[in-house]
Amino acid sequence: MALIAEAPFHVVDYSEACLIMMLPVMLRPEEFQTIVSVCPSWRRAATQHIASAGVARLLLEGAYAMDLEKDAMRLCHLTIQSSWFSPSHYTVAVLAFVGPGGDELDAFLRLSTAFPAYLALPSRDVRAERSSRVEEGAWYFEAADEVVEAERAEPHMLRDMSRHWGSAYVGLDGSIDEAAQALYKEVVQRVRALWAIARCGTCGPPVARRRRAAFRSTSLRAAERWSLAMVSMSIGVGSSSTAGLALMVLSYHEGRLLG
Repeated sequence: MALIAEAPFHVVDYSEACLIMMLPVMLRPEEFQTIVSVCPSWRRAATQHIASAGVARLLLEGAYAMDLEKDAMRLCHLTIQSSWFSPSHYTVAVLAFVGPGGDELDAFLRLSTAFPAYLALPSRDVRAERSSRVEEGAWYFEAADEVVEAERAEPHMLRDMSRHWGSAYVGLDGSIDEAAQALYKEVVQRVRALWAIARCGTCGPPVARRRRAAFRSTSLRAAERWSLAMVSMSIGVGSSSTAGLALMVLSYHEGRLLG
């Protein structure tokens, strides 16, 4: 009986260690983040495990980031289908998975094939064209890439998500689509958890950068302009950089010339 009475002290320590190692595998990051906030000792142990196991890198390079991309595209489609949407002057936002060494603009062009056919976009014939200077019929970057501190990039990303996806679940009369709102809240929670876990890595804090590209097209009918603002998050720099997740906000303006 004495042996049984002494055992729980060792079993509890062992069980906590096992749980901390297993929970990231068994639970989604946002659920794991909630559970480890219960007590400081769990939080410290979980932080050490996340750092040593490279959990953030696995999430950014695996199905987690791809699933985020898909759910964000669902929110984008709901925004386009909403009563708030204006075809001649619109703004839409998407989250894009950017592979290791990849480019945010390439990721956006990949996603653009999933937009509704009636959405005004550059012609497919020239949509992938790029230029190093301001030029019609090609994408060009309006400024040099800007490296942003994670403390500034995360709230910027979350603020843009709130601003541009609100119309996905709020009607003109103030009515709420509860299913769409639940999807929005889930996506936000998952992005928050990803940022939190990325901060625990051994490769330093997450690296965030901001880019802005534009595309112009003029015809007899209209002068069109697309502006693409991108904020991306990855871990590491140079050849050691992981895949990343980028929030992209596309704005379109149509200036009528005839008709």
